[in-house]
Amino acid sequence: MAIHPCIKNLQDAVRKKEITSEKINNFKKWMNNPKKFKEEYKEEAEQVLLEAEKLMQSGQGDWGYKQLQQKSQSSREKSYYGGKQKQEKYMNYSAADAKVLGSPFHNPYTFIPFPTKAPERKKPTPLSIDEKETDRLSGILRVKLQTLSPLLTPEKKGGKEDSKTPQLVPALKINKDIIVPASSVRGVLRTLTAIISGSALDYVDDELYLCQGRDLQLKEPLYLAEVISPGSRYEDGEVAFNQAKLIESSRLSELLNCPKELSKETRPIWLDESLTSAQYQEDEDHPYRVKVSGRKVNSKNPPEEYFCRSKVSGRKVKSKNPHEGYFCRSTARKITLRKELWKEYGGRHRNATKTGLQKGDLVWLEPYDQEKGIKDGSDVKSIQWARWGRKGVNFFEKLSERLSYMLPDSLKNDGLVDITSDLFGSIPMPAQEAVASYDAFAARIRPENLVFQNAGTFWNEMPVLGMPHPGCKAFYLNNPDYDKISLEDLPRGYKVYRTSKHDLGQEPWKYSNQPIFNHPENAKPFQDTKNLTRKCELINQNTTGVMNISFRALNRKELSLLLLVLSCDLRIGGGKPLGLGHCKVTEIKGVSEDGVEFLCYQPQRASLPNGQFELPEDYIERAKLYCKTQVPVSMMRYPRAINGLQRGGMCYFSYFAEPKKGGIGLESVGCEGNLEQKIGNNLIRAQGLPFFDPTDPESDELFGYDLNGRFSSKKQQKNFYSDFDNDTKSQGQKNENNSPNRFSRQRARDKR
Repeated sequence: MAIHPCIKNLQDAVRKKEITSEKINNFKKWMNNPKKFKEEYKEEAEQVLLEAEKLMQSGQGDWGYKQLQQKSQSSREKSYYGGKQKQEKYMNYSAADAKVLGSPFHNPYTFIPFPTKAPERKKPTPLSIDEKETDRLSGILRVKLQTLSPLLTPEKKGGKEDSKTPQLVPALKINKDIIVPASSVRGVLRTLTAIISGSALDYVDDELYLCQGRDLQLKEPLYLAEVISPGSRYEDGEVAFNQAKLIESSRLSELLNCPKELSKETRPIWLDESLTSAQYQEDEDHPYRVKVSGRKVNSKNPPEEYFCRSKVSGRKVKSKNPHEGYFCRSTARKITLRKELWKEYGGRHRNATKTGLQKGDLVWLEPYDQEKGIKDGSDVKSIQWARWGRKGVNFFEKLSERLSYMLPDSLKNDGLVDITSDLFGSIPMPAQEAVASYDAFAARIRPENLVFQNAGTFWNEMPVLGMPHPGCKAFYLNNPDYDKISLEDLPRGYKVYRTSKHDLGQEPWKYSNQPIFNHPENAKPFQDTKNLTRKCELINQNTTGVMNISFRALNRKELSLLLLVLSCDLRIGGGKPLGLGHCKVTEIKGVSEDGVEFLCYQPQRASLPNGQFELPEDYIERAKLYCKTQVPVSMMRYPRAINGLQRGGMCYFSYFAEPKKGGIGLESVGCEGNLEQKIGNNLIRAQGLPFFDPTDPESDELFGYDLNGRFSSKKQQKNFYSDFDNDTKSQGQKNENNSPNRFSRQRARDKR
């Protein structure tokens, strides 16, 4: 039988090391097409797909993309002698490598790829199976482990303390012993079991939307609505809506005699019909309520209404005065919006400023049909907080379409479970008007509390823990080509936290190493950070803890998997993104239900004890890959970059992983000043999370931690980074006048 052209093409790409994520995705689409893909192709197709994905994971894929990078680098080297190169506008492949920024650091997390095929699934195993299969084992594993970094297990307290200083959080204790609850240990073991066995996810948030930035522009006719009774995922809500009009922000400020930015105005604003008067109270003469847009979204590719006609040339130019919306509340009609719309709003705004809606809030409504408009609730497609809204992609729906085998067993109504659910129990979640395909069943692996007897502790001033942002394309999606990455790409895989080298005073869990800044030069004192940080009691490094894990009716494969999991690096407790809770098991003793000791050994990483224990080779390989992600790395930090006078992790996404408004690709970052002269290029490549290389765990570096420069919006609305030799004060000034004058002379005196 002749080889199919699709298989042959991918084989050639593997042989030439010209694999790209696009080729892999197209191959998978062909395999998932029942009209084109036949059963006779399956074995050969799965084999070449496995080789291609291994090549991609090893960092040898996207060969052609790397050649473009090398060609671009060669051109840049020539530019030192022959002037600046001609670049394709704002494309990443021709931009300078981000390492030119310096200040390397490591992200607190990385990903282990999802398996390329569905896990084995079967009917749940009953607890009494050992009455029929008498070779199954029941008993207890007595485990000793050692902390390789400090461990955080906070005491739960009700209510928030009213204090002028950060709250003190003691460790969870029973008498003199410090405790990690059994529920926490169970979660650690279950997650790691799923990674090693290639099992499905344990939980998927069906509300979560992958959104980064704003990708939906509402067009006329526009509709505003006031929330009368907010809905939720469980019940409908009611709003009063009407068609909206726009008024220039500058005009509104003038009417209000507003002394501050409108974006900071929290009081309701009311207009008269002729737009000649505005006030903060509604009456018969002021029936129009204004929706203040908040922070202006007009720095890049503004909406059509942000343009006006030049009084000089008559040409269309960008207006310096964005518009606010207003609608007539007195003639607004009440409609009911179904619960799905409120649920989707919460999912789209999970990482936004306005995460939930309350009575009296104003929102924009997106119609299904722009020409038909909105007559009742059935015509509403989405609820939006701003006219530049959020569309995104529903993660649950995306996973269902592209990686359905990674959906939790609890959501699959086929009555089957994978090995992880079979060992740790499962509660099915039947679809509406459907009966669960299996009854809830208990776990056969049950850890007890992890106990640190008479453990030594210390109090630590904690840095701010940043919120995860799963909508960030460059960090969560599986496409290394930043000119083509989009929400159509698949997620990277299982998220795992890194560990940190901390023997040089660079511990990421110390506030002094990751402080909050009021100014690029001045860190905020810890005692002034009460709303953002805590002072926590941590267990010392190199402390020994003990716990028992009871198991029931395990066969040899299942017990071997549990032992393999315990041989790997464990991450226990809180503060994992700060490097806390890194532990290793130092001793395992197995005692059968009859009281007979059948096992006693000191585990080695990602291995099984010699003798009767064995597992499929892919389990061992995934365990080894996971342990490689736990190799301590230097300078593990939340990403930070200067944005005016503020620093924070989201600034990094804003500048180095910003999606293009078209939805495909990331914005490159422009540069000027000394840096542009040094590298011979006025563009720097966007940065995403580098793919993890198990042969070199420290290679996945990011660049630009605590940049000593500034960002400004200029030159055709691109973000430009300026690197100057001037003092910090002059860096903060835009378009500085360097000619001799009294200000420059005073700066010179101050500097002396």
